[in-house]
Amino acid sequence: AERTLAGAMDQQTAKIRPPERQSAGDMTMQDIAALPENLECADCNGRNPNWASINLGIFICINCAGIHRNLGVHISKVRSIDLDTSCWDPSLIDFMLSMGNRRSREIYETYVPEWYARPLSPLTSDSVRENWIRAKYVKKEFQTQKAFLKVPEPPLMGQLLKQSGLSCRFQTRYFVLIGSTLSYFKKASTSIASGQIDLSGSGHGVKINFPGQFAVDKDGEHRQKASQQLLFQLEAPNRTYSFVALDADSLFEWVHALRRTALLFSFKQISEQLAISFLLIVRLFTDQRKFFGAVL
Repeated sequence: AERTLAGAMDQQTAKIRPPERQSAGDMTMQDIAALPENLECADCNGRNPNWASINLGIFICINCAGIHRNLGVHISKVRSIDLDTSCWDPSLIDFMLSMGNRRSREIYETYVPEWYARPLSPLTSDSVRENWIRAKYVKKEFQTQKAFLKVPEPPLMGQLLKQSGLSCRFQTRYFVLIGSTLSYFKKASTSIASGQIDLSGSGHGVKINFPGQFAVDKDGEHRQKASQQLLFQLEAPNRTYSFVALDADSLFEWVHALRRTALLFSFKQISEQLAISFLLIVRLFTDQRKFFGAVL
Protein backbone atom coordinates (compact mmCIF):
# COMPACT_ATOMS: atom_id res chain seq x y z
CA ALA A 1 0.00 0.00 0.00
CA GLU A 2 2.88 2.36 0.83
CA ARG A 3 4.50 1.63 -2.57
CA THR A 4 1.18 2.32 -4.33
CA LEU A 5 0.76 5.62 -2.46
CA ALA A 6 4.36 6.64 -3.18
CA GLY A 7 3.95 5.82 -6.85
CA ALA A 8 0.76 7.89 -7.09
CA MET A 9 2.49 10.84 -5.41
CA ASP A 10 5.43 10.59 -7.84
CA GLN A 11 3.04 10.64 -10.81
CA GLN A 12 1.18 13.67 -9.42
CA THR A 13 4.48 15.50 -8.79
CA ALA A 14 5.62 14.76 -12.33
CA LYS A 15 2.46 16.41 -13.70
CA ILE A 16 3.00 19.74 -11.95
CA ARG A 17 6.81 19.89 -12.06
CA PRO A 18 8.13 22.23 -14.81
CA PRO A 19 10.05 20.30 -17.43
CA GLU A 20 13.81 20.26 -17.20
CA ARG A 21 15.56 21.96 -20.09
CA GLN A 22 16.22 19.30 -22.71
CA SER A 23 17.68 19.32 -26.18
CA ALA A 24 15.36 20.81 -28.80
CA GLY A 25 14.94 17.44 -30.49
CA ASP A 26 13.38 15.95 -27.35
CA MET A 27 10.97 18.81 -26.63
CA THR A 28 7.41 19.50 -27.72
CA MET A 29 5.84 22.93 -27.97
CA GLN A 30 3.98 22.20 -24.72
CA ASP A 31 7.32 21.51 -23.04
CA ILE A 32 8.71 24.87 -24.17
CA ALA A 33 5.54 26.69 -23.09
CA ALA A 34 5.90 25.12 -19.62
CA LEU A 35 9.42 26.50 -19.10
CA PRO A 36 9.54 29.10 -16.27
CA GLU A 37 10.22 32.02 -18.62
CA ASN A 38 7.12 31.19 -20.69
CA LEU A 39 4.57 30.62 -17.91
CA GLU A 40 3.15 34.15 -18.35
CA CYS A 41 1.85 35.81 -21.50
CA ALA A 42 4.57 37.81 -23.24
CA ASP A 43 2.29 40.87 -23.43
CA CYS A 44 -0.08 40.94 -20.43
CA ASN A 45 1.39 38.52 -17.85
CA GLY A 46 -1.63 36.20 -18.03
CA ARG A 47 -0.83 32.77 -16.59
CA ASN A 48 -0.27 29.64 -18.71
CA PRO A 49 -0.59 31.06 -22.25
CA ASN A 50 -1.60 28.38 -24.77
CA TRP A 51 -1.11 30.34 -27.99
CA ALA A 52 2.12 31.16 -29.80
CA SER A 53 3.35 33.69 -32.35
CA ILE A 54 5.65 31.44 -34.35
CA ASN A 55 7.56 34.21 -36.15
CA LEU A 56 8.02 36.35 -33.00
CA GLY A 57 8.91 33.31 -30.90
CA ILE A 58 6.57 34.11 -28.01
CA PHE A 59 3.75 32.51 -26.02
CA ILE A 60 0.59 34.57 -25.52
CA CYS A 61 -2.85 34.29 -23.95
CA ILE A 62 -6.08 34.01 -25.94
CA ASN A 63 -6.90 37.72 -25.46
CA CYS A 64 -3.55 38.88 -26.81
CA ALA A 65 -3.71 36.25 -29.57
CA GLY A 66 -6.80 37.99 -30.94
CA ILE A 67 -4.89 41.28 -31.18
CA HIS A 68 -1.90 39.54 -32.80
CA ARG A 69 -4.15 38.03 -35.48
CA ASN A 70 -5.32 41.52 -36.44
CA LEU A 71 -1.73 42.65 -37.01
CA GLY A 72 -1.43 40.47 -40.11
CA VAL A 73 0.74 37.41 -40.69
CA HIS A 74 3.62 39.61 -41.89
CA ILE A 75 3.87 40.83 -38.27
CA SER A 76 2.64 37.89 -36.20
CA LYS A 77 1.65 34.33 -37.17
CA VAL A 78 -0.56 32.94 -34.40
CA ARG A 79 -0.99 29.23 -33.69
CA SER A 80 -2.55 27.21 -30.89
CA ILE A 81 0.04 25.08 -29.12
CA ASP A 82 -2.64 22.45 -28.44
CA LEU A 83 -4.63 22.40 -31.70
CA ASP A 84 -2.17 23.35 -34.45
CA THR A 85 0.12 20.33 -34.13
CA SER A 86 1.11 20.00 -37.80
CA CYS A 87 3.25 23.18 -37.90
CA TRP A 88 5.80 22.26 -35.23
CA ASP A 89 8.77 21.19 -37.34
CA PRO A 90 12.24 20.88 -35.72
CA SER A 91 13.45 24.28 -36.97
CA LEU A 92 10.44 25.99 -35.40
CA ILE A 93 10.98 24.12 -32.13
CA ASP A 94 14.59 25.35 -32.18
CA PHE A 95 13.49 28.95 -32.79
CA MET A 96 10.80 28.98 -30.08
CA LEU A 97 13.29 27.49 -27.61
CA SER A 98 15.98 30.04 -28.48
CA MET A 99 13.59 33.01 -28.26
CA GLY A 100 10.78 32.62 -25.71
CA ASN A 101 9.09 35.34 -23.72
CA ARG A 102 12.06 36.46 -21.63
CA ARG A 103 14.35 36.96 -24.64
CA SER A 104 11.53 38.66 -26.54
CA ARG A 105 11.02 41.20 -23.74
CA GLU A 106 14.74 41.96 -23.78
CA ILE A 107 14.39 42.88 -27.46
CA TYR A 108 10.97 44.54 -27.68
CA GLU A 109 10.79 46.16 -24.21
CA THR A 110 14.35 47.45 -23.86
CA TYR A 111 13.40 51.10 -23.27
CA VAL A 112 9.79 51.25 -22.02
CA PRO A 113 9.18 54.60 -20.28
CA GLU A 114 7.68 54.45 -16.82
CA TRP A 115 4.62 56.46 -17.87
CA TYR A 116 3.62 54.24 -20.81
CA ALA A 117 0.25 52.46 -20.49
CA ARG A 118 0.73 48.71 -20.61
CA PRO A 119 -1.49 45.70 -19.81
CA LEU A 120 -0.62 44.30 -16.40
CA SER A 121 -3.21 41.52 -16.18
CA PRO A 122 -5.58 39.47 -18.39
CA LEU A 123 -8.42 41.81 -17.36
CA THR A 124 -6.80 44.87 -18.94
CA SER A 125 -9.02 46.62 -21.49
CA ASP A 126 -8.63 45.71 -25.15
CA SER A 127 -7.77 49.32 -26.02
CA VAL A 128 -4.72 49.27 -23.72
CA ARG A 129 -3.78 45.78 -24.86
CA GLU A 130 -3.95 46.64 -28.57
CA ASN A 131 -2.06 49.93 -28.21
CA TRP A 132 0.72 48.14 -26.29
CA ILE A 133 1.03 45.25 -28.75
CA ARG A 134 1.08 47.54 -31.80
CA ALA A 135 3.70 49.78 -30.14
CA LYS A 136 5.91 46.74 -29.44
CA TYR A 137 5.74 44.77 -32.65
CA VAL A 138 4.51 47.15 -35.38
CA LYS A 139 6.03 50.51 -34.41
CA LYS A 140 8.87 48.92 -32.39
CA GLU A 141 8.85 51.97 -30.13
CA PHE A 142 10.90 50.54 -27.28
CA GLN A 143 13.93 49.11 -29.09
CA THR A 144 15.86 52.38 -29.15
CA GLN A 145 16.36 54.90 -26.39
CA LYS A 146 14.49 58.17 -26.82
CA ALA A 147 14.01 61.39 -24.88
CA PHE A 148 10.54 60.42 -23.66
CA LEU A 149 10.20 63.31 -21.19
CA LYS A 150 9.90 66.77 -22.69
CA VAL A 151 10.70 69.72 -20.45
CA PRO A 152 8.44 71.55 -20.37
CA GLU A 153 5.62 69.28 -21.55
CA PRO A 154 3.90 71.02 -24.51
CA PRO A 155 0.34 72.24 -23.79
CA LEU A 156 -2.48 69.83 -24.63
CA MET A 157 -6.07 70.86 -25.34
CA GLY A 158 -9.20 68.96 -26.31
CA GLN A 159 -12.50 67.47 -25.27
CA LEU A 160 -13.08 64.68 -22.77
CA LEU A 161 -16.13 63.36 -20.99
CA LYS A 162 -15.85 64.05 -17.27
CA GLN A 163 -17.93 62.34 -14.59
CA SER A 164 -19.79 64.80 -12.38
CA GLY A 165 -19.08 64.49 -8.68
CA LEU A 166 -22.75 65.08 -7.84
CA SER A 167 -24.88 63.37 -10.49
CA CYS A 168 -22.22 60.80 -11.56
CA ARG A 169 -23.21 61.52 -15.17
CA PHE A 170 -20.55 62.07 -17.81
CA GLN A 171 -20.54 65.53 -19.37
CA THR A 172 -18.45 66.91 -22.23
CA ARG A 173 -15.83 69.39 -21.06
CA TYR A 174 -12.95 71.18 -22.74
CA PHE A 175 -9.59 70.49 -21.08
CA VAL A 176 -6.33 72.43 -21.14
CA LEU A 177 -3.10 70.97 -19.74
CA ILE A 178 -0.39 73.57 -19.13
CA GLY A 179 2.52 72.87 -16.79
CA SER A 180 1.26 70.99 -13.74
CA THR A 181 -2.30 72.32 -14.01
CA LEU A 182 -5.19 70.58 -15.78
CA SER A 183 -8.07 73.04 -16.26
CA TYR A 184 -11.52 72.19 -17.59
CA PHE A 185 -14.18 74.45 -19.11
CA LYS A 186 -17.81 73.96 -20.09
CA LYS A 187 -16.92 74.97 -23.67
CA ALA A 188 -13.82 75.85 -25.63
CA SER A 189 -15.08 79.43 -25.89
CA THR A 190 -15.51 79.78 -22.09
CA SER A 191 -12.89 82.01 -20.51
CA ILE A 192 -13.39 80.99 -16.85
CA ALA A 193 -12.44 77.45 -15.84
CA SER A 194 -15.03 75.30 -14.08
CA GLY A 195 -12.24 73.66 -12.13
CA GLN A 196 -8.53 72.87 -11.96
CA ILE A 197 -6.52 69.80 -10.98
CA ASP A 198 -2.99 70.13 -9.61
CA LEU A 199 -0.86 67.35 -11.10
CA SER A 200 2.13 68.17 -8.93
CA GLY A 201 0.28 66.34 -6.17
CA SER A 202 1.15 68.90 -3.48
CA GLY A 203 3.63 66.43 -2.01
CA HIS A 204 1.46 63.38 -2.73
CA GLY A 205 1.52 61.10 -5.75
CA VAL A 206 -0.94 61.62 -8.60
CA LYS A 207 -1.87 58.41 -10.45
CA ILE A 208 -3.53 57.96 -13.82
CA ASN A 209 -4.97 54.46 -14.20
CA PHE A 210 -7.43 52.33 -16.11
CA PRO A 211 -10.11 50.93 -13.78
CA GLY A 212 -10.85 47.23 -14.21
CA GLN A 213 -14.61 47.37 -14.66
CA PHE A 214 -15.86 44.33 -16.54
CA ALA A 215 -19.12 42.60 -17.35
CA VAL A 216 -19.40 38.80 -17.31
CA ASP A 217 -21.10 37.27 -20.34
CA LYS A 218 -23.21 34.10 -20.42
CA ASP A 219 -20.11 31.93 -20.92
CA GLY A 220 -18.46 33.36 -17.82
CA GLU A 221 -15.91 35.34 -19.81
CA HIS A 222 -14.94 38.82 -18.69
CA ARG A 223 -15.76 41.44 -21.32
CA GLN A 224 -15.24 45.15 -20.93
CA LYS A 225 -18.11 47.33 -22.06
CA ALA A 226 -17.48 49.49 -25.11
CA SER A 227 -17.80 52.74 -23.14
CA GLN A 228 -15.25 51.51 -20.60
CA GLN A 229 -12.62 50.84 -23.29
CA LEU A 230 -11.93 54.59 -23.32
CA LEU A 231 -12.31 55.18 -19.58
CA PHE A 232 -9.45 56.33 -17.37
CA GLN A 233 -9.12 57.78 -13.88
CA LEU A 234 -6.94 60.41 -12.28
CA GLU A 235 -6.31 59.83 -8.58
CA ALA A 236 -5.49 63.16 -6.91
CA PRO A 237 -4.78 63.53 -3.17
CA ASN A 238 -8.31 64.68 -2.38
CA ARG A 239 -10.45 63.12 -5.13
CA THR A 240 -10.59 60.56 -7.95
CA TYR A 241 -11.69 61.92 -11.34
CA SER A 242 -13.15 59.70 -14.08
CA PHE A 243 -12.87 60.56 -17.76
CA VAL A 244 -13.86 59.01 -21.09
CA ALA A 245 -11.87 59.86 -24.21
CA LEU A 246 -13.53 60.40 -27.59
CA ASP A 247 -11.43 57.72 -29.31
CA ALA A 248 -8.40 55.49 -28.72
CA ASP A 249 -5.87 58.01 -30.08
CA SER A 250 -7.23 60.69 -27.75
CA LEU A 251 -7.20 58.24 -24.83
CA PHE A 252 -3.48 57.53 -25.02
CA GLU A 253 -2.56 61.10 -25.93
CA TRP A 254 -4.15 62.31 -22.70
CA VAL A 255 -3.12 59.41 -20.45
CA HIS A 256 0.52 59.57 -21.53
CA ALA A 257 0.68 63.36 -21.29
CA LEU A 258 -0.86 63.32 -17.80
CA ARG A 259 1.47 60.55 -16.64
CA ARG A 260 4.53 62.34 -18.03
CA THR A 261 3.50 65.55 -16.29
CA ALA A 262 2.87 63.83 -12.94
CA LEU A 263 6.18 62.00 -13.23
CA LEU A 264 8.08 65.15 -14.17
CA PHE A 265 6.80 67.11 -11.19
CA SER A 266 7.36 64.13 -8.92
CA PHE A 267 11.03 64.17 -10.00
CA LYS A 268 11.08 67.92 -9.42
CA GLN A 269 9.77 67.55 -5.88
CA ILE A 270 12.30 64.82 -5.09
CA SER A 271 15.17 66.91 -6.46
CA GLU A 272 14.01 69.91 -4.41
CA GLN A 273 13.85 67.79 -1.26
CA LEU A 274 17.33 66.42 -1.93
CA ALA A 275 18.63 69.95 -2.50
CA ILE A 276 17.14 71.11 0.81
CA SER A 277 18.62 68.09 2.61
CA PHE A 278 22.02 68.80 1.06
CA LEU A 279 21.89 72.46 2.15
CA LEU A 280 20.95 71.41 5.69
CA ILE A 281 23.88 68.99 5.82
CA VAL A 282 26.27 71.69 4.54
CA ARG A 283 24.87 74.15 7.08
CA LEU A 284 25.24 71.63 9.92
CA PHE A 285 28.81 70.77 8.87
CA THR A 286 29.71 74.48 8.66
CA ASP A 287 28.21 75.22 12.09
CA GLN A 288 30.13 72.31 13.61
CA ARG A 289 33.40 73.55 12.14
CA LYS A 290 32.73 77.03 13.54
CA PHE A 291 31.87 75.59 16.96
CA PHE A 292 34.93 73.35 17.24
CA GLY A 293 37.13 76.12 15.82
CA ALA A 294 35.94 78.47 18.56
CA VAL A 295 36.53 75.84 21.27
CA LEU A 296 40.03 75.06 20.07
